[in-house]
Amino acid sequence: MLLENRLTYLQRLQDAARNGYAYFVTGEVDLAKWPAMESKFDGLYNISMPKSTRAKRRKSGEAVCLLYGYQSNFNLGMARVAWTLVVTEGKGRVHGREQLKLLKVDRITVAGYELVHDGVSWSWKMTTARVRYWRERISSIAALQPERRRLAKTSSGDQH
Repeated sequence: MLLENRLTYLQRLQDAARNGYAYFVTGEVDLAKWPAMESKFDGLYNISMPKSTRAKRRKSGEAVCLLYGYQSNFNLGMARVAWTLVVTEGKGRVHGREQLKLLKVDRITVAGYELVHDGVSWSWKMTTARVRYWRERISSIAALQPERRRLAKTSSGDQH
């Protein structure tokens, strides 16, 4: 499912983690190739089945999958789709065909944020690199003379 923005993408991944989708694989593809990839995953793993069918299959011990993507405009030139396939535990060809990562071990990272479990719930936090970037940015702006601070704030393109 191609989502309208990054925030919705992050919310859906967080919901999936909360609902027991313990494995994932992620990547990026050209926007023009997204429909074919989505169709391929649907043919292989039935990613578009109704929620009730997914629940029945999970209950019977089968692995079920969801595919989420959003158009990322950070690569100038070509429109790209960042995507994540999330998978539950259970029997299914997806576990043999894909190089799945375990969500509690390998974190999903999106645009400087990572999905973490704090022992109670799933949430997003800034990566160490993103925190470092903002600390350096704040320090460099604070070191400027007051009249130059305004120019530094407006000229920054937040791509991190």
